[in-house]
Amino acid sequence: MPYIPPRFPKKQGNPINKAHGTIPDGQIEIEHGRKGFFGRVSHLYKSNKPTSWSRVEGPLQHYAFSLLRMETDDQRDVYANPTLLFHNNDCKISLSKITTEMPYYARNADGDLNIFVHKGQGIMESDYGRIAFRRGDYIIIPRGTSYRLIPETTDNFLLHIEASDSQYDLPDRGMLGPTAQIDPGMIETPELPDNPTRPDDEWEVRIKKYGQYTKVFYPFNPVEDTVAWKGDVTVWKVNIRDFNPIMSPKYHLPPSAHTTFIARGFVICSFVPRPLEDPDVLRIPFYHSNIEYDELLFYHDGEFFSRHGIDEADVTLHPPGILHGPQPQAFDKVQNNSAKTHTNEYAVMIDTRAPLHITDAVKTVEKKDYMQSWKE
Repeated sequence: MPYIPPRFPKKQGNPINKAHGTIPDGQIEIEHGRKGFFGRVSHLYKSNKPTSWSRVEGPLQHYAFSLLRMETDDQRDVYANPTLLFHNNDCKISLSKITTEMPYYARNADGDLNIFVHKGQGIMESDYGRIAFRRGDYIIIPRGTSYRLIPETTDNFLLHIEASDSQYDLPDRGMLGPTAQIDPGMIETPELPDNPTRPDDEWEVRIKKYGQYTKVFYPFNPVEDTVAWKGDVTVWKVNIRDFNPIMSPKYHLPPSAHTTFIARGFVICSFVPRPLEDPDVLRIPFYHSNIEYDELLFYHDGEFFSRHGIDEADVTLHPPGILHGPQPQAFDKVQNNSAKTHTNEYAVMIDTRAPLHITDAVKTVEKKDYMQSWKE
């Protein structure tokens, strides 16, 4: 068995006793945490912000992308796949802006799929029946399920998050209880139609396996022939606005407290409006290096209180090793403003254990000046 040293918190200098508490003037706090904020941690108190760089040379950079400016493959061609943005062996993140109903059924045999609906509404048909979707929905499609989307709008924006060779689960809420954050009673599942309406013409099922596609054609509708089903594998959905945040007036909680879904090698967190901490507590995200995880944040709606110059549907990517935290404007806007009582933002964070690769497609909408956005 490997030797595991004991946990032994030590001190040097004169640090504050309570993490994220009132920090002396002229100091800033940095959290050096392990295992996605679940492991060991130290807090360093410095006289300069770690983001006050004059310049950065080399591949370790923070990134921002404006996805509203991006044209996707399936926006141009209804038979095309969503456009891949970021990927590693555990996770693939793609963007769909379909303008009309899918002319085929898709079946992902590589892993579960989570579709976050940033814009749009409509119906999803699947082996398990039909389910309506709307802005803010997370739709979980189990691996091997045939489905297609029938949007009722033309201005659609769907973020596809694939759990490659894995599945989505809800995290264990521990002493908070099973109804905390997401009450299972709010989860919706499909219903079989009373009168199937799709014609028995030839239908295509497009199967993805090992990243390759196989087309299977049927002389009947291979989804609407389901007459009954039972079990605990099915399509299901929950809306980000139904997520109940955990909060503490005396302590700024780490992002991991907002974990919504877990899969192998990554988690998905939901940031939703919540009461702010007391004025004498750190109210904005602390400077940190989540040293084992890439941190990708999709800004869905509202006022993004820790970032300046970030717009709706922007994505930021913060790799481990180079620190990040609140921008200077956040201190005056939130931390030093006792009249500010609540956050007003909706955002989806994807933390991945393996580094995310950035595709050429999403590089076309990169915000090139993002690394300088922390400067005074």
